Parts: sequence; structure tokens; C-alpha cells
Amino acid sequence: ESQKLTEMFSISEDDRQVELSTGSVPLVPYAAETLSFLYPESLLDLTEIEKNTALVLKHSIPYEHADPCNFDIGDDLTELTDFHVVIKTYDQGLIFAIDAEQDREALAEYIVGSELQVNPGFIDAVTVAGYPGYKITWGVEGCGMDMYYVQVDGQHTLVIKQTWSELESMSSEVPTWLQLPGIIRPADADVIFTAWLDSLTVHFSD
Repeated sequence: ESQKLTEMFSISEDDRQVELSTGSVPLVPYAAETLSFLYPESLLDLTEIEKNTALVLKHSIPYEHADPCNFDIGDDLTELTDFHVVIKTYDQGLIFAIDAEQDREALAEYIVGSELQVNPGFIDAVTVAGYPGYKITWGVEGCGMDMYYVQVDGQHTLVIKQTWSELESMSSEVPTWLQLPGIIRPADADVIFTAWLDSLTVHFSD
């Protein structure tokens, strides 16, 4: 692990920061058994979860409000979430990971053997950490998520779940939320996610 951290510290200072609307924010390295990346520690909370070898990168602020993505009447939320990414690794192939993460029936017509059939705007081909994969977009009225399934090899799959910011919802309160102290605006969240994704490396043992 120390070697992985050393390699990440060797990245130039210019590449270890992101330029946001609020100014420059430094990126710090994180290295685990299977993943290494850079992220803005001053902005995002990183939580390690043992089950499914999962990590969570999240930012929210205390703010009681109605859930803009709950289309039924429900309890108010106590936090406003503007960045939420979950990363998981599976010691199995692509289709196993899809079955573990979501309803396979919704994708049944697009599954061809051990691959997915591309359907632009819904299922797009992507490359993450140098490996081929797919980005599946689920959402309605500004509420949803992007699911990335990355085939590291036939026996390992990386899954990234990026839940859309509440600030991208169609709530009439969004203009008010954008003025709250400490909020991460959607454009800045995109910059952070892209920088994080570009720095991501995956290293499974044989």
C-alpha cells in the first residue's frame, strides 16, 4: 500500500488539485488493496464498508427539507446531499455484478452473453481506469443515478454508483439551496467526480 501512495504522491502539484467555482481544492491520495485514487479530503467524507468491499464518497450539509426525489408523501430529510458515490468490487464477472446491484429484468433485452448491448443515452460504452465497461443511466425529473460496470477481467468487476445531486432535481427549492453555505454546486460536483475518476486505478491480485 505504501508503494501505491508513493506513486500517487509523485503526481505533479497541478494534477493534485481541482479548480472549482469557489477556488482551488487539493486532492489527497487514497490507496486500498484493490483501488487507488485522488479525492478532495477537505470536501468529501470517505467511508469504508466491509461488505462487498465498498467505499462511499459523500458530501451533504445539515438542512431539513422535503425529499425532492420521493414522489410520494414522506418524511423530511435532515441533510441535503450534493455528492454521493459508492464504489464496489466483485470477484465475479459483469453479469453477476449487475444481478447483485439491480433488477436484471430491466436490462434483459440488452444482455448478450456476458456483455451488454449499447443503447446510447441509456447504456453507453465507457473506459474507466483503462478498462472497458458500461455506464447505465437511470432517472426521471432530475432524480436518478449513473451506474458504471467495469470489466477488469473475466473474474473481477468494478461498480460505481453515482447518485445525482439533489440540486439537479426539479424542486422549486433548488434556487434557495444553491445559496446555502458549504453547498457543492452541480458543475463543481462534476469537476470533482471527473478528477476522481481520472485518477482511479484498479489492481486485483491474480
